[in-house]
Amino acid sequence: MILIIIVTFIVIIALSRLITKPLIKMKEETEKLSRGDTKVELNEHYNDELGVLAHSINRLAEDLERVKQERNDFLSSIAHELRTPLTYLKGYADIAAREQTDKKERIKYLKIIKEEANNLSSMIQHLFQLAKMDENTFKIEPEKCEVKPLILQAKEKVYPLISAYGADVQVECPDNIFVYADPVRFTQVMVNLLDNAIQYSGESPSVSLHVKPQRDKVTITVQDEGPGVPEESLPYLFNRLYRTDKSRSRNSGGSGLGLAIVKEIVEMHGGRIGVSNQGGLRVEMLWPKEGNV
Repeated sequence: MILIIIVTFIVIIALSRLITKPLIKMKEETEKLSRGDTKVELNEHYNDELGVLAHSINRLAEDLERVKQERNDFLSSIAHELRTPLTYLKGYADIAAREQTDKKERIKYLKIIKEEANNLSSMIQHLFQLAKMDENTFKIEPEKCEVKPLILQAKEKVYPLISAYGADVQVECPDNIFVYADPVRFTQVMVNLLDNAIQYSGESPSVSLHVKPQRDKVTITVQDEGPGVPEESLPYLFNRLYRTDKSRSRNSGGSGLGLAIVKEIVEMHGGRIGVSNQGGLRVEMLWPKEGNV
């Protein structure tokens, strides 16, 4: 009996150490994660729940490291994007303030200052919207609404751009086509897409917008006749601050945030959006007819 008790005691101690040692290690590694240290390496070779837990903690560490890197890259990009217009504002303001600057040149520089201030204001507004989306405080109020009036309203909003570029924007949308969407956000999406298509379609832009009903979705396609984008850039067009041509985008006022917001809004409605090169850049969206948000 004494021998049995001793052997049992030894076995219990051995099993306890075998079980508790990896648990203590996991506890230490999770404490490192809570301090922001994502360099975690746990043994995943256990063929039981401990192995599954170790695998989950390792994946969590990898995801946190990726999010941390994306955050740092995003903040770095934002700092760069904000620094550029601010540099322009300061430089042109200094030139305009010089006594030897004549009236014509001063008006020219003040116009540039106004344009850069507008670009900066637009970028900050986009960043504010993206921040609200990340915090899940960006609200939509979807309802059943007719597509054609909203698209014509969006076209009217971009009329100054259409006039400035001499663009031809054709809309093909049957009457009595309805989607389940927040009308304000739907219009915002269409304005962004039309704006993007007009600006990057080259000289005398030609843009077509087609609406086609399906069984439970509505397909909306925005097609331009520009040069399109490189095939390797297509998967990244909806990434925040991504540009295929940084200099051209900046000169035309782009911030690389508009398409990211478009994608977020479409997906918040339960829709989908994609891009392809088909004689220019083709953006295709699927909007739900019924409420499934």
